[in-house]
Amino acid sequence: MRAVHPDAFGVLRVGEAVKPFFLEWEHRAVRPGTMAARLAPYLRYYATREPVDDNVAEPVVLMVFDDEVVEARFLVVVRREVARNRVRVPLYVSNKERLDAEGPLGAAWRVPGVLEPGHAFE
Repeated sequence: MRAVHPDAFGVLRVGEAVKPFFLEWEHRAVRPGTMAARLAPYLRYYATREPVDDNVAEPVVLMVFDDEVVEARFLVVVRREVARNRVRVPLYVSNKERLDAEGPLGAAWRVPGVLEPGHAFE
């Protein structure tokens, strides 16, 4: 019921800190309805203690889209769904072009409500 099925799961070590993450490369969720459906399992999962109980630390969710327009549309859907469900999801969103330019460890990631991209693993 609360399981997530990401495209990939990984763990980075940053100094002494362990940073687990879920990675989603999203090609199909391009409309608000499919975007909300894609986000729903993460809202259910982060509404519980499972993210901390299942991992060494709370994993972040990295969502990558093909282009900036779809990424921006997804951020609007995220803000609406997070407010409606009252669940905090540690979500970072990017697109192929920005990731190609900055790299996944660079300032390539946006969070809902913040305009400027930043780092996901600081």
